[in-house]
Amino acid sequence: MFHLLEYMGVNYEIDIDAIQQRWMDFDTWSTVIFKHTTDDIRILNQVPRSGIYRMSEGENAEIIRRTADWSNASSMEEAFFLRILGPGEYLYKGADMGVLLVRGKMQTPSDKLTRRAKGWVKELRGQFSSKSIESNEHPTLTDNQMLYKIY
Repeated sequence: MFHLLEYMGVNYEIDIDAIQQRWMDFDTWSTVIFKHTTDDIRILNQVPRSGIYRMSEGENAEIIRRTADWSNASSMEEAFFLRILGPGEYLYKGADMGVLLVRGKMQTPSDKLTRRAKGWVKELRGQFSSKSIESNEHPTLTDNQMLYKIY
């Protein structure tokens, strides 16, 4: 458009600082990575499914649709969760369990988690369950659960 204005001989001024400030606040996304942080080795029993989740006013996160497209999270109350490990897989220190993508900022300017971030972490973390490998109880997989590894 600027080239067109120049071609037409239109005089204009641009406030670069105002444009940059507007883009700094436009469509911000945050990423939360769920990791296993303890030294014990465990087997996952239950893991949230990949898809779009919605946080209700009562701060309960529920899956509203399964998808692999993170851009389908259309509001500040929605987030995309990508499951990395599935039921029957091992947890070890540092293992990535899943990734949450949320519109907006999840940290304060002093790098503290916001109340909203804490709510998302609490809700999604509550949907994971695992057992110690020393336990005799191991997860059973149904026919529609597929485990795979890429080597």
